[in-house]
Amino acid sequence: MFDDVVKKYSEALYDVAETEGDDMLEDLRMVGEAYENRELRGALSHPDLGAEEKHAIVENLFRGRVSDFVTNFLLICVDNRRSDLVPYIVKDYEDLYYERRGIERITVVTPIELEEEKLRAIARAYKGDDAVEVRQRIDESLIGGVQIETDTGIIDRSIARQLEDMARVLRHHP
Repeated sequence: MFDDVVKKYSEALYDVAETEGDDMLEDLRMVGEAYENRELRGALSHPDLGAEEKHAIVENLFRGRVSDFVTNFLLICVDNRRSDLVPYIVKDYEDLYYERRGIERITVVTPIELEEEKLRAIARAYKGDDAVEVRQRIDESLIGGVQIETDTGIIDRSIARQLEDMARVLRHHP
């Protein structure tokens, strides 16, 4: 049931975005980040706060900062007592957005921050076209090299992994 409700809201939101020519992705990412705040989630799902107070919270936080469609979506979630599902709806919307556009998402994990140019080169090497969105995460434990996290798995070309592989071989072949 939970997944069905999330899917219903994210698909409706996506349909509105398509109809209005507004992909809403950046606005929804901002909303998703805001909803990481435990106090905000608690206030919007608190049984002692009425709809008017919850509407005021949403209006004060988001009106003018995100599109009216996104603000109105959040108000609908308040009215339908679905504010607790907003982070899941945002995530599902993002998945739907990329899936329908044929864009693959990868996360490049390195021990140091890479320039945008290097990230794009990794994306081109991974998949020869521009239908890849690249994110970066820093993990100093890798020592060097790179890991590429995809929807289907991890490509691990890190020095830490290479050292582990060498140790495994040496243990089995003295």
